[in-house]
Amino acid sequence: MLEAKDIEEGLGSDSSWRIHAHEIVASTMTEAQRLAERGEAEFTLVVADCQTAGSGRFDRRWYSPPGEGVWMTALLRPDLSAECAPLLTLTAAVSVAEALDGLGFSVGIKWPNDVLAASGPYRWRKLCGIRAEMAVEGDRVAWVNVGIGINVGSVSFPKELSDVATSLQELAGAPVSRKACACAVLERLEANYRRLLKDGFFQIRHSWIAHAIGL
Repeated sequence: MLEAKDIEEGLGSDSSWRIHAHEIVASTMTEAQRLAERGEAEFTLVVADCQTAGSGRFDRRWYSPPGEGVWMTALLRPDLSAECAPLLTLTAAVSVAEALDGLGFSVGIKWPNDVLAASGPYRWRKLCGIRAEMAVEGDRVAWVNVGIGINVGSVSFPKELSDVATSLQELAGAPVSRKACACAVLERLEANYRRLLKDGFFQIRHSWIAHAIGL
């Protein structure tokens, strides 16, 4: 199981993240919503070894078996207008792509926020899905939960996913550390989130475009 202390040790003492780790949950998004409504501060993270009802965009089921991926949801409380909230999912996609670049993987982003890996000429397979939910107060964002699911150690997928999904282990041909993956993503997400709030979307937009598939 990916423990809270493992992630905290990997991030270091200067990290802002507070980790809530679970062995099994219905969905990290549901757990994060409960914490958000309870008033938990931003940079709260819910991570689970397994989800029984994980879902991606359009409520599609997200395959998240025990021990095979990084299944997590980040609670953020940005000072943004509600109309700017979609920038957070683009920022999350950039953060995942940059983190995986740093781990030696070649990835791209399919509009708006799916992270894919090359699988032969002109063919891409899904590596990571991102989903966001938010609450608003007036015209301002009260909180945003950013769910991130990364296939790390999967060596096989259900039949309906076998031609469209891949994992870091499948790409590397060897086991990949879930701890290293989670920490790399969280470091980039915190840095890019702070950059978004301070400087706007301009620099993050450049990175999104650099990773865009088919642009």
